[in-house]
Amino acid sequence: MIRRKIFSFLLAGLFILSMVQPIQARSLPALSGKLVFHRYTNYDAEDSQLYLYDFSAGTLTNLSQKFQHVHHAMNGMFSPDGKKITFMGISHKDQWDIFLYNLETGKLKNLTASDEGRHEDPKFSPKGSYICFKSCPEGKDYAQLYTYNLSTGKTRCLTSGNVEHSMPYYNKDGKTLYYVQGDGRHSEIWKYRKGKYTRIYKRTNVECYYPIVSGRTGDIYFSRWYSADNHADQIYRISSSTGKVKRMPYNNEDFDTSDYCEVSKSYGIVSTTREDDSYDLFLVSSTGKTILNLNRYCSGLNTSLQELGADYYNGK
Repeated sequence: MIRRKIFSFLLAGLFILSMVQPIQARSLPALSGKLVFHRYTNYDAEDSQLYLYDFSAGTLTNLSQKFQHVHHAMNGMFSPDGKKITFMGISHKDQWDIFLYNLETGKLKNLTASDEGRHEDPKFSPKGSYICFKSCPEGKDYAQLYTYNLSTGKTRCLTSGNVEHSMPYYNKDGKTLYYVQGDGRHSEIWKYRKGKYTRIYKRTNVECYYPIVSGRTGDIYFSRWYSADNHADQIYRISSSTGKVKRMPYNNEDFDTSDYCEVSKSYGIVSTTREDDSYDLFLVSSTGKTILNLNRYCSGLNTSLQELGADYYNGK
């Protein structure tokens, strides 16, 4: 009986260790960068935690355990040099704020602590000088887009009006912001450049959201419902050269696929419910021929919880 118990404990220990072990496989596309993402039970539980996975080292780190007076951290993005991460989270004042975390020093700074309201969706500019985000000031009904100057600490409002503005993302040269105007089935993809606002995508009664821009091609990727009646999220791409819109081949109308982030010329990472009811992170190719659960790289990276909001830094 004692031997059986010892053997069982050994097996359990080996199982726990294997949950976060990198997996070696020659058939897998080579990834050597770093990945930041968040994981939660569900959004309303306010238990989101931010994680960092290093593909080269094979290490998975819970960043949220390093944050003091911040909970429900999510939607992280690397700075262009990979040394910092910006993210949104709830402060000790029970307010959504924009944070900046230095991966080298461990220093955490609340960038919007002095402004009462709700601040979300932070994204770095290509040179790392600014962070754009959405903010709904105290007493207001609609969020507007702002930029935060990391050198001066000053903010600038870019939009106005009685409509929601959210999810901004810089283009390659940092002179254009793509964003979402409206919400739910009334949402549209817009761009802001040199004081001008232009709608670039709309589908009647179809929600579209979370535009990101390829740093290589300038193409815009975004998520949208499959149709007005089928609310399964799908990834679409708008060509920067032709303006043509393409539904990506790794989508399926029977499950959700969203939150695209670029990895390389050929690959990206998405969150999808293709294997079960919870969101998992998958590596996908632009051709749709490669669709890999990231547990192939690190067993235990995907769990029974929701893994979302990935951003990848390639280390170059």
